Amino acid sequence: MANISKKSKSLVDIKLDPIDKSKSDQSTFTGRHPKIRVLLAITRMTMGSTNVVLDIADYLNQHSHFEVSIVAGPVPKYEVDLSPLALEKDIPTKIIQSLTNRKNPILGLKAFLEMRRHIVQSNYDIVHTHSSIAGVIGRLAAFTARVPVIIHHVHGWGLQEDMSRIIRAFYIVLERLCAKVTDRMIAVSKPTIQKGLTYRICQEDKFALIYNGIQLEKFRQQVDDQQIRNELDLDPEYKLVGMICRLDKQKNPMDFIRSAAIVIERYPRV
Repeated sequence: MANISKKSKSLVDIKLDPIDKSKSDQSTFTGRHPKIRVLLAITRMTMGSTNVVLDIADYLNQHSHFEVSIVAGPVPKYEVDLSPLALEKDIPTKIIQSLTNRKNPILGLKAFLEMRRHIVQSNYDIVHTHSSIAGVIGRLAAFTARVPVIIHHVHGWGLQEDMSRIIRAFYIVLERLCAKVTDRMIAVSKPTIQKGLTYRICQEDKFALIYNGIQLEKFRQQVDDQQIRNELDLDPEYKLVGMICRLDKQKNPMDFIRSAAIVIERYPRV
């Protein structure tokens, strides 16, 4: 975070090494507050990029220089609500009911005003947005509230193949506008950056590439392969191929099913 932009160098002149509280407590921050106040904004805390938001908030809150909170919209009943995980990690979280994926300009304006009010009242040093709707509303709210540093995390562009030309054009204009008030765009893959450049959303030097990561320790465990196969009634000699994802159009599970049909036709012992 120390080299986010020229604008932010005076604000965050700190190198974040693995957390060592004995060292960090000796450092001095000369910003607007004793700690750097960070707001992470996301449209809703459900499966997907929420895990990245929680990891960032949890890590920075363990560092003596940072104070991080989250703002998000409500999670629909048909989706998994991960907001309790923020409470478990003692991450302050504000829910804005009007912040939704619904294409409703009145709700959008209401969410913008409430987000801006929250930013002004809490006097944040950094606003770091995630997901398309919160990315637009959050960055515009942060800009009008004169937040010193604005960051947007591009987990994936909201451009869909079935969008009408008018909606697509409007979305691109909004992204270009928001990019102008953004100090840094964090992309999770090189194709994500390339797509942003193709649509001329911003210049390449505004992007930073940071791949998503997971804590491997949670998944490093001994597994009895034969026992699992027996439980699933699977032949011990067959090769196993699986897909782990949420059943969503965005993840395209049908591609896996079509691929599986081709594979088992040629290689029956899969």
